[in-house]
Amino acid sequence: MRPPQLSPCPPSSPHLAEDHSWSCATIADCASGVNAVAWAPPHHVGGVITGAGEASPLDAGAVAADGSTSAFVTRIATAGCDNKVRVYRRDTRAGAGVASPATSAGGSGGWVLEDSLPGHTQWVRDVAWAPSSGLAINTLASCSDDGTVLIWRQAAAGGRWAAEALPQFPAPVWRLSFSVAGNLLAVSCGDNSVTIWKESLSGPWQQVSTVPDPSLPAAPIARAAAAGAGAY
Repeated sequence: MRPPQLSPCPPSSPHLAEDHSWSCATIADCASGVNAVAWAPPHHVGGVITGAGEASPLDAGAVAADGSTSAFVTRIATAGCDNKVRVYRRDTRAGAGVASPATSAGGSGGWVLEDSLPGHTQWVRDVAWAPSSGLAINTLASCSDDGTVLIWRQAAAGGRWAAEALPQFPAPVWRLSFSVAGNLLAVSCGDNSVTIWKESLSGPWQQVSTVPDPSLPAAPIARAAAAGAGAY
């Protein structure tokens, strides 16, 4: 039995057949399944590589006055049923096995595994990449059936991802979404509530509001937030 695979577009795509404007790459990710994929914002940390000869036709960038080239680097994060978050990059450097647009439909298209992030104890249901905020840091959020939400940060391309856990949720957490500015995170929980979280000036993320189902009793986390509303 073949493991589940990720494909940005199916090989049978009518666009590929009609005008060849779509290329297709397949990434062998979690063998038991993938629940979500998130693309890194275009100006994330490590989103550009420079140096003579490092760019490829896939991501060719500008050529500087000294003859060096630059290329945009594409990254994705995946939410796996093996309880892990994985980060892949499409490597454009020489010798990295980058396929040309004509041949990438049958291979990885230059996508390589960059990081595997353990931290959840059950299926990872969603992963969200925070928009670029101008700060020199990459931020990911992941949520799981185990009722946890982890905020992952990376200060430099290729560096270690450090995780910060939000307070435990009373049910599986299904979906995550960052605001356009990247400073607010919406969390959809299995107790029928949506909570909004914001990073405090002192560092930890704090809940600032909740949107519970009015037909159901408030969850413990919502009651705690309401009791401490005067602190915000």
